[in-house]
Amino acid sequence: MTKLFNHTFGASSEDAIIDMEISEKISLLQQFVKPHHLDIPKVLHNEASWLLAVKELQKINSFKAPRVKLLCIISCCQVINNLLLNISMSNDRTLSGADEFLPILIYITIKANPPQLHSNLKFVQLFRRETKLVSEVEYYLTNLISAKMFLIDVNARSLSMEESEFQKYMESATLATKISVASPSSSQGLPTYYMGT
Repeated sequence: MTKLFNHTFGASSEDAIIDMEISEKISLLQQFVKPHHLDIPKVLHNEASWLLAVKELQKINSFKAPRVKLLCIISCCQVINNLLLNISMSNDRTLSGADEFLPILIYITIKANPPQLHSNLKFVQLFRRETKLVSEVEYYLTNLISAKMFLIDVNARSLSMEESEFQKYMESATLATKISVASPSSSQGLPTYYMGT
């Protein structure tokens, strides 16, 4: 599969456009979205775990084999799952699965802004044998696809904001990005690791 990678990964111009649009939108969201916008309770805030999950997800574009790309997704999601399990045990708190898992994964995806997210997910779906996509692995992949769709369609309501507030944040982020690109000392392209609360 790795021999055919250059001919199959992100091969269509449509995929490239979707990748660019998602990345640009996430870059804007990085500038203002905080955990509370995704209704992530404070008890689940853990910057060390979140940073580890971010780093795992950012690796997805470093490999050509769909199996290894999938392993990056699994590693990221297992960090989140372990965090939820530890908090559940230490706080005697019953967690309801996807209600806590997906918002954290969305937040991690925003912070990671993994390159070519759409193409990577499509590549894994197309070329990873379905027999290998079972139970936990399929759950993780499905959730990351859901996170991608959430980010494509994100609006004020999905971030628990008023429309005017959302538009103000998006306009400010767009302006800041333009200024950053125009600045000779721009640090654009460097990974964002500050998690913020």
